[in-house]
Amino acid sequence: MTARFANSDAALESELTPLPEKAGSVLAAARKQSFKLAFSAQQRGLPAVLLLHGWGCDSGIWAGLQQDLGEQLDMYALDLPGHGVNANIDCESVDVFYQRFLAEVEPQLPVRYAVLGWSLGGTLAARIAQRSARVTQLFTIATNPVFVQQSRWSTGMPRGAFNSFAKSVEEDGERALQRFYALQTGGASSSRRELRLLQSLAKSGNFNWQQLSRSLQWLATQDLRDCYRDLRVPATHFFGQHDALVPAEAAGALALNFPHHQVHQFPASAHLPFCSERERWNKLLVPALKSALHSPGSDTLDKHAVAMAFSKAAGQYEQHALLQRAVGDRLFARLQPFLQRVSQSHSEEAISVLDCGSGTGLFARQLRTQLPAAAQVVEMDLSMGMLHHSKAHLQQSGVANAAFVLADFDSLPFKNKAFDAIFANFSLQWCTDFGGVLRRLSGLLKPGGELVLSTLAQGSLRELREAWHLVDQTEHVNRFADSNDLYQAANACGLTLRAFKQSKEQLHFANSTELMASVKGIGAGNHLRSRSRGLLGVQRYRRFLNALNLQRSSDRALPLTYNVVLMHLQQAQQHQSQQQAQPNQAKNLAANNAAQVAIKK
Repeated sequence: MTARFANSDAALESELTPLPEKAGSVLAAARKQSFKLAFSAQQRGLPAVLLLHGWGCDSGIWAGLQQDLGEQLDMYALDLPGHGVNANIDCESVDVFYQRFLAEVEPQLPVRYAVLGWSLGGTLAARIAQRSARVTQLFTIATNPVFVQQSRWSTGMPRGAFNSFAKSVEEDGERALQRFYALQTGGASSSRRELRLLQSLAKSGNFNWQQLSRSLQWLATQDLRDCYRDLRVPATHFFGQHDALVPAEAAGALALNFPHHQVHQFPASAHLPFCSERERWNKLLVPALKSALHSPGSDTLDKHAVAMAFSKAAGQYEQHALLQRAVGDRLFARLQPFLQRVSQSHSEEAISVLDCGSGTGLFARQLRTQLPAAAQVVEMDLSMGMLHHSKAHLQQSGVANAAFVLADFDSLPFKNKAFDAIFANFSLQWCTDFGGVLRRLSGLLKPGGELVLSTLAQGSLRELREAWHLVDQTEHVNRFADSNDLYQAANACGLTLRAFKQSKEQLHFANSTELMASVKGIGAGNHLRSRSRGLLGVQRYRRFLNALNLQRSSDRALPLTYNVVLMHLQQAQQHQSQQQAQPNQAKNLAANNAAQVAIKK
């Protein structure tokens, strides 16, 4: 068997990413009561969204949303600590809340979900979206990145007003709550109706005033600006033009400081735009949620089948992976200069590199040869068989400083800024959300880190597809994303795209037996969920081989085409905190966009 590679210089440059943390870390202290969901949907395969209410309320505020969109969304709602069904829950800080959320709440949610928070709930939602690898999108309502005025963020509540209100909560919580409701609804077109709604929730509600006072202080101390810069998922923010708690100018300031976020202002609303302008708000929310669910290749792969196929192929993988080795060599050559630089500059700090989809560990071994002895190369793969194969090889070689992680590319179990570099050779075609995985990988990179990857695009294995189409109309070949979609995803992931190369590569085989053995030997069989689970049948398979033989080239060899895409992406260097735009700029922007401020990515 021979391999000919077109455009051999079409490799990519890349730098890699940071190091892993144990997912779902649990607080050591014993707890009397665990978090409960206020309500949860039966998982129907619809876009899933977690709802977090604001301070001094509970999940009853979402009744209208349930009524309007319950048939289109799988909804889950969480009462915050000290509120509703979680009134007896105590959390000293936002960090404690998040740790308990990971341990007690997230296991009850779908694997992928969006998070939507209102007011204080928006602050907590942003922190969840920043840290959880399972969140697909962030939505906030009436959430100021900095709730209380600061010298570099003037569009917040005055410090004196906030302190006065916090004191009134400690003195007479129920009276302070009524005043708070009036502030939330004043100026809205439906203020009376909204005030009655909040008051009815308070009458039937259950509050722990000590925890409410504590969580009120979270608003005073949280600054979401760094969080918003770190986000690797789409973010959309909704504001009311007449909000007495979050000044209208905050929408303009947020749009100026975070142009990659979407910002919408509602002209007839105060603090509850999802109630005041309910129909318009629903129309904005649903398409955004559904769009995250329909990325290239979404929900088409049977991940278990992929993992099993690669485990079976582990023993003979390297003898068949000619193309994978050649393309991987190109990626490795691109990464070498960065590895040399980072090795020289990290004289005291340990270097961490992630091989994402490491397979038999072929390139992880090469990466280790370019790094100091103290450096760690983390091998992550979907296939247990592949990891066992690599681990056995390393044990024979006496390598001690190695880490192996069994994980799905669509749910990466690593902390942000963990790796100096990431290497991903022919692995990301097995993810269901390429854009989402790219955003997650970008979050794993340290400042200045680089990511190199190769993947397959539409047109790959076309000879197999065309031969099967002459036999039946059933899908027998995995689907691959269009290269234009891959390019757009690369530009939207938050990294600088240094190179994007596409090339048509062909392997040539003497006969169909060799060709099919090559496909099976690298685990690249049919892993579509829609594949037939029954026996193929001798006659059908013979017809397929006959159709395949019709595609012989002039030299009588059987070609097999791979449409290869190579990318080189880089994380920005550590930047200083952005200066807040001048207040008059924010006011002008808000005024010019009174009806809607929409900053598209």
